[in-house]
Amino acid sequence: MSPKRPTPASRVKSLLTLDAGNVLRRLEARQATMVQAFSRHRDRQALLRPIRSRFDGAGFDELVQLTPRQQEAATRFYEILDDLAYYFTYTEDMPGTASEKLSAYLEDLQAAHRDLLASLGRRRRGGKTGAGPE
Repeated sequence: MSPKRPTPASRVKSLLTLDAGNVLRRLEARQATMVQAFSRHRDRQALLRPIRSRFDGAGFDELVQLTPRQQEAATRFYEILDDLAYYFTYTEDMPGTASEKLSAYLEDLQAAHRDLLASLGRRRRGGKTGAGPE
């Protein structure tokens, strides 16, 4: 008996789960050093690299596989991420203010991530993103 082939929708859900989880894990792991490295080296890559996403390449062909609720949750997560990228690209704030804003954005991303996982029927366990039920 051959294994069941994943549906296009389940593939998109899996990729969203992985991508959003990877972005969030990088931010959580590097939050303490991102602004410090930017302040020391005056290189914005220390701020921008951890928030890079592979989701930018997704288009309507992929997103149409999701329900409207899932599309809304994914859009919310990635809009917050885009707002953070814009802020880091153009901010003239001092490092202390940038660190405070990063903390606020991270809280918003964590909430949006929980909502995204719930909409996709997935859950975050022990700091790891799990597949959960389809």
